[in-house]
Amino acid sequence: MNFYDILEEVEEGQAYNTFAGKDGKGNYLIGTISIDFLNDKFSQYNNVEEMKNATNSELLKLYFDWLKENELLD
Repeated sequence: MNFYDILEEVEEGQAYNTFAGKDGKGNYLIGTISIDFLNDKFSQYNNVEEMKNATNSELLKLYFDWLKENELLD
């Protein structure tokens, strides 16, 4: 899978991310994520569950769920 094929670039090499970080109060921050990073770390997986199992990051797991909810990934 190539994330460039499924994500819209909002800046060169960057895609929108609703879970880019957290503020001091635990609220999620909107930002971007590197498409190259996603390709390097997760392009070999076939679905969201495999991607979530390959990371310990709560924010990435939420992001992958968001991609699935928005029908960008299975």
